[in-house]
Amino acid sequence: MKISCGVIRDLLFLYEEDGCSAESRELVEAHLKECDACRSYQRKLRVPCEMVHEEKTESGSREALVIKKSFRKIRRRWLASLLAVFLIFPVIGLGMMGYNEYRKEGICFTNLDEIYLAWRFLSLVEDGSYERAAEMVSYKEDYQSIMEVLDAADQRESWLDHLTERTLNGESWLLKPYLSSYFSETDSPDEEWNLWGYLIYNGIGSSMVPEEIWETVVGFDNTEYRTVGAMMACRPKDVESDGDSSEFYRVETQWGVYYVNGALGEMYLGGEIETAADIYEFSGMIPERIFADAKEEVIKRLEEDANCQEELFGGVRELTEEEFCAFMRKKLVKQLEEYQSCGSSFELLSLTGAYGYDGKWDIRFGIDETIRGESRVNYQVMLYIRDGEICRISWMDKQVHVPIGETSVISGALNANWYEISDQ
Repeated sequence: MKISCGVIRDLLFLYEEDGCSAESRELVEAHLKECDACRSYQRKLRVPCEMVHEEKTESGSREALVIKKSFRKIRRRWLASLLAVFLIFPVIGLGMMGYNEYRKEGICFTNLDEIYLAWRFLSLVEDGSYERAAEMVSYKEDYQSIMEVLDAADQRESWLDHLTERTLNGESWLLKPYLSSYFSETDSPDEEWNLWGYLIYNGIGSSMVPEEIWETVVGFDNTEYRTVGAMMACRPKDVESDGDSSEFYRVETQWGVYYVNGALGEMYLGGEIETAADIYEFSGMIPERIFADAKEEVIKRLEEDANCQEELFGGVRELTEEEFCAFMRKKLVKQLEEYQSCGSSFELLSLTGAYGYDGKWDIRFGIDETIRGESRVNYQVMLYIRDGEICRISWMDKQVHVPIGETSVISGALNANWYEISDQ
């Protein structure tokens, strides 16, 4: 059957767009082989079809380019945001460390080594590496402190030579060094009244103020009284309450009536002042007539105290600083081994604080301790670090109280003492 040119030309649109069936395609191709007119028509038909294809391709390319650019913008913004986050956190961290540096508290630039040292020491103890941990502890400050105590014990009686004599309120007084600086030999009567007032109104500790001086400087009408136990506590009404520092106690003695504060006031409040020697021991100033009654007992107490110090610390005299430190490290290892043998252990937690003062850092870590395989105690171990060495170890229990010095708990095990030196 012969197909007309009109039908073939109608099919050519579908043929060019691959939209006709296989049978129609065969008919069109057979006709085109024989018909020059239809082949010419096909060539003319292909020009606008190709243009349409090109337009579609260009349109698709533009859309793809727009989408690609959009994704690039999104990616750049996302990367910029991520970079900002990464930059902000270090800046905030550095700012906080700078602030901590200023107040000497928390993690800061100058205590990173100390924090690592404390963590390393406790990690070694936690792992049972006691000898390595002990090598990180220096006992030089302990040695120096003990030697100072022993030297002071040898010179106890000479302490009496450090008392300064002053004429106050018309009689001779003896002042200990920390109070003698408030009074000079050339003070006029008016200056003396001002200094008594300074002691009273600033609550300078362990002062003895004669009642007549109190009446003149403060006035009974200007005194606020209250009863504390068997004592009468008082303070000037025109002084803001500052706890015990601004509070005096009125005491009646065989030598007269005095207003006392500080340690002396606390001892009177506790009923522990019985003799003139008690007054001397806890007061920063004492009338010479009271000291005359106290001197013999004071010398006796100084001798007893010196003997006690010798008994406790005397063994240290025979050791060099290096020998003392070696003994203390050995003692520390022994106590830690005893601690472990009792079935006790601890888990190191996180840093809980860092405080700088007096040229050293107090670094604190929390630990969870299992005592004798049973109860658990939450502790805060405090390591004092100076010049890259652990110079002191202390602790603070947070939940339950454990007797201090008990070697079966970590607090006692870490606190190696020197008492056994005298027995070596």
